[in-house]
Amino acid sequence: MAHDVLPEGVGAGAPEPTRLIRDWPLWLLLALDWVVAAWSLPRLPDPTPLHWNLHGRVDQWGSPSEAAFLLPACAVAVYLIALGLSVLQGRGQAASRTPGEAMRQARWILVTACSGMHLALILGLVQGETGSPRWIFLLLALLLMLLGNLLPRVEPGVRPSAPAEARDAWRAAYRTAGRLLVGAGLLQACTFWLSPAVFTGILTGSLLLAFLAPLVVLSSRLHRIRTQAPEAPAGEAGTAGPLLSPHDGVAFAGLAGLLLLQRILGPDAVPAPLRWAIPGLLAAWAILLADAARPAPEEVRRTANLIRGWLILGLAAGTACLRLQAGGPVLPLVMALGCLHLFPGLAQARARRTASDAARRQWGEGPMPWDPNDPRVIVPKGLGLGWSYNFARAATWVLLLGTLGLVALVVVQRGAAGA
Repeated sequence: MAHDVLPEGVGAGAPEPTRLIRDWPLWLLLALDWVVAAWSLPRLPDPTPLHWNLHGRVDQWGSPSEAAFLLPACAVAVYLIALGLSVLQGRGQAASRTPGEAMRQARWILVTACSGMHLALILGLVQGETGSPRWIFLLLALLLMLLGNLLPRVEPGVRPSAPAEARDAWRAAYRTAGRLLVGAGLLQACTFWLSPAVFTGILTGSLLLAFLAPLVVLSSRLHRIRTQAPEAPAGEAGTAGPLLSPHDGVAFAGLAGLLLLQRILGPDAVPAPLRWAIPGLLAAWAILLADAARPAPEEVRRTANLIRGWLILGLAAGTACLRLQAGGPVLPLVMALGCLHLFPGLAQARARRTASDAARRQWGEGPMPWDPNDPRVIVPKGLGLGWSYNFARAATWVLLLGTLGLVALVVVQRGAAGA
């Protein structure tokens, strides 16, 4: 289906390096993007609107150079990243031409979308328009529909040794995600003119459904595959370990430090969402504690206990970073996300270094992104290119939801500061 909306010949035929010349229309589009940026620079007002909120009011101003060159730079970065992934993916031992075709088509879609939005925005700003460009949601809706149309063509990145049923389960999840993304794009295109509150609810709900429904399909099919497999020997089943470990002290030290920070700042200096950080982190700790209490092999249980403490510490440290005022909201957010991923990564590195030789051999090339017997949260993909979250671990969901929560805190803090 994706070939129906792309230029003839895109995504077909030989491996990526020998067909790079077919990207020449994208090169022309990127060059045109920069030419228009340079042409518009002396014609843009100073300051120039850079961002509008859902109510149509400008909530961020900047220099003309930022408005002119930010999106062209993003378009070039997207093109180079997608091109690099295509080339690297074609070099894997188990690589097929299907992922390369999908990456090539994704490159066309993303670069065209970035350049199209930039050209339309610049022309409007040059003409003196400062109102919210609500039509941009139409372009985003088209982007969702094109990506959804492309997603079912992506070859699952599972291990070559994985059973065929697992590959089929991933394909079913991709098909479900593709259909839902197309539906979300159609819904967004039909409702972008409604009031901001209604449109935001519809957009958020449709995107959450497009993200969660494929995971439900995937987990149910993989569970069916596991239950149909032969039972493991009794000695390998594992037993439930102790509920608490010394690493839980690390988690509570982070919570105590965050509580102390809130006490020092005072109730009036702490935004309301940040006051819920302690209860939220305690709930996340309880989820991870229940997950680690399930019967599991010794290495899985020990590593889960280790990750639990350091992941909660990372979330607490990331939340504390949001109180920094230097650099506006960007620097605290980058520091928070860095802390959030650094601590679990260090915990996993320590777990692998102290693991037994048998456990290391089991980790090998890396499992599928759904493997309840692997204690790691971030795992290598089966094709050897890149990394992914292991969605079978409760720590993965705490990490992802914690990341979204930190972003939401930044947004709420900026809104409160603007008010």
